Amino acid sequence: MENASKALLIAGSVLVVIVLIAVGMRILNSTAGASESAQKTMDSTAITNFNMQFVNAGARIESEVILSGSKTLALQQKVLASNAVNKTHIISGTLVSDGTKIPTIDTTYKKGYKVKAKVDTNGYINEIECSKVEP
Repeated sequence: MENASKALLIAGSVLVVIVLIAVGMRILNSTAGASESAQKTMDSTAITNFNMQFVNAGARIESEVILSGSKTLALQQKVLASNAVNKTHIISGTLVSDGTKIPTIDTTYKKGYKVKAKVDTNGYINEIECSKVEP
């Protein structure tokens, strides 16, 4: 009788441990989804913050816009400054290089400049095209 009661206590203890492990695993699995969601939100916020510095300067993503010479020059300087410090997301295109040098933006050109920003597969602006509006 004594051995039977000890066996029941041991079996009960093992059952309690199994239940505690199961509960712990369930809690662990439920928090993993929350951390993935938080990471995606942080990534999305980083992309938005990166792109907004150029959108606020006048660029439009996948849409052409006409900017004055001074606004185009300000956008060009913002892109060049970003390229100097952010080596992960370099922006190319005719706004920053004509193939050999940085193009000169004429701030007195009355017709303005056509500017269009393009994004990469991750959503970051990676190219800005710029050309004078022809008369």
